[in-house]
Amino acid sequence: VPPTADAVEACLAWAGVPPDLLLGIEPVRNMAVTAEKLAINAVMAGCLPMHFPVVLAAWTAMLKEEFAKTFTGAMDCRGVFLGRKLVETVADLLPPTGKLLDVGGGSGVYACAFAAGAPELKAVVLEQAPVDAIARAKIGERGLQDRVDVATGNMFDDPWPADCEVHLFSNVMHDWSGPEISRLLSRSRETIVKGGLLLIHEAFLDADKRGPLPVAEYSCILAHSTRGRCYSVAEMRRFVEEAGFIYREHRNTGGDRSAVIATDPG
Repeated sequence: VPPTADAVEACLAWAGVPPDLLLGIEPVRNMAVTAEKLAINAVMAGCLPMHFPVVLAAWTAMLKEEFAKTFTGAMDCRGVFLGRKLVETVADLLPPTGKLLDVGGGSGVYACAFAAGAPELKAVVLEQAPVDAIARAKIGERGLQDRVDVATGNMFDDPWPADCEVHLFSNVMHDWSGPEISRLLSRSRETIVKGGLLLIHEAFLDADKRGPLPVAEYSCILAHSTRGRCYSVAEMRRFVEEAGFIYREHRNTGGDRSAVIATDPG
């Protein structure tokens, strides 16, 4: 359903809240959620104005630690398949030994996939609370706690480990705008081991941004619910090169996902 201004205003009126009311900070992606953002998404999902107060109450309840557990668990299930396909696709590029930094790594499912697929590689998941504790638990369940560690911190503001030969951003960039992506890549360039490998795993758009259809549809949802959207490979290449990395190639992985691959010039 198109989120017209009238439909969004009707929802806000029924709930008696102003559009700029800050409902809270979504704990997984650390994003501000306003009443207007919630109303836009509710209208798109077919919500009628008289039902929006219920949606508002439900979402407020979701902005708690329990939601972080549920959301991260759902992403973990998806990541089991996507992570394995990613590792298979880039296995020939990985260093024989060393460490991978999984930036904003959620449950650590991708870091665990790399540890399982490359037995000599260790990994660190950079994640903020409360998701860091969830990641430690999931890593322990997989029996990889001796090879996959968790560093607690906000990826924008807190220090990054500086001893990792591989930096991975998996399903991270689509949540953020251009300036924020540039900031993340600059931090990556500052901390990655010289000559290191950069992997950006995403649902990328075609050059004309009209497809693939599932990715284009997903991008529309992201544009209304996050600060980002799906980017094309060409756009991500520009971000990477502006940060000082050397773009190498683009490889398809699985599930409408692919990887932009770059290296630090050393």
